[in-house]
Amino acid sequence: MFKIVNSETHPILARRFLSGELHQFRCRACLKKDQLLYCTLYHDPMLDLMVWLRPIGIESEMPYEYLRSTPRCKKRVTVQNLQDLRQELQAAQEVVYRHGSQVALLA
Repeated sequence: MFKIVNSETHPILARRFLSGELHQFRCRACLKKDQLLYCTLYHDPMLDLMVWLRPIGIESEMPYEYLRSTPRCKKRVTVQNLQDLRQELQAAQEVVYRHGSQVALLA
């Protein structure tokens, strides 16, 4: 399980996180796949965005050491699921794109 995903320093991990792959678990005995619910901080420095994924019913402390060591982001939000996280990311990308930056939009 990953508590922090930084899209700039770990782009492959970020793609796996956004696809939902990092929150999947496969039982070795029966090979059944299921979703693991845990909190994760997604940080996209290029978009100046941090999103705290905190599923309903899951309690966890934010990674305050990481937050203290990271320059202030313009936008910090909390969401309850990956779909909401993707919407926040898409909205941030559209704002950056409208202002002329070269950021690849989510497919």
